[in-house]
Amino acid sequence: MKFGMAFKYIFDDKKWVQKLLLGGLISLVPILNFVTGGYLIQLIKNVSNKLEYPLPEWGEEFGARWVRGLLLYVILYIYMIPLVILLMVPLMILIPMMVTVISSGVLAGTNQNLVPESAAALTAGIFSSAIFIYVIAFVIFFLVSFLYMLVFYYFINSVITRFAITGEFKEAFNFRELFNYIKIDPKKYTLTWLIMVGAFIGVYFVVMIVNVLISVIGIIPFAGWCLSILLVPVVVYAMGVCIFYAYSVQGNLLGQLYNTISPEGIK
Repeated sequence: MKFGMAFKYIFDDKKWVQKLLLGGLISLVPILNFVTGGYLIQLIKNVSNKLEYPLPEWGEEFGARWVRGLLLYVILYIYMIPLVILLMVPLMILIPMMVTVISSGVLAGTNQNLVPESAAALTAGIFSSAIFIYVIAFVIFFLVSFLYMLVFYYFINSVITRFAITGEFKEAFNFRELFNYIKIDPKKYTLTWLIMVGAFIGVYFVVMIVNVLISVIGIIPFAGWCLSILLVPVVVYAMGVCIFYAYSVQGNLLGQLYNTISPEGIK
């Protein structure tokens, strides 16, 4: 695999500027940005077919790509359901606990047999116990959620690739083939995953630095405020371009990976 090529191939395209800028703009528009998922799928197919200039044209099959992108996001959301449930559990625990604490406090306060100090101590004890139990539950579910996210982001590349190559929704849940694909060459699969994670972390780091710079500029009275306001839309758009670039890297890497460890065996 040519990992370096994934970061620079886009600049070999004669229309790379307009494709990149348009991709950044579309990435920021809700609903419309589903098409970026379809664009990613087409990019994976183009790279796997070894096209000289794999970056797709935005004007081709826009509606069909939007639909494929929508299906891709539906697939991703389905895989995210366990994570959503895990994140909801602490909240589901907290609400009845708080109701119990408040009810206990009210009952203790209205109990004629308890002096105010005893009622307050009882309420504080119940509250402390509830908070302790909640913190333990939160830590446990946070760790489980974190582990699931790691597995999700590792496994999902196999899902995206299979859906891109087959074009069938059900194949995104063909777990036997998904795991078989990873097992063909787990080292290359893992290395590709790590490079993609690095690319997205790099984008996040750049965005974070720019946000810090804008915040610093905003400290300057009047002139800094005006400049910050003017820079915000520019930075948001630049963020969209960076995200689209990261997706372009991902698409190229997944296409290359498929050519290297195809279902027919290692080439």
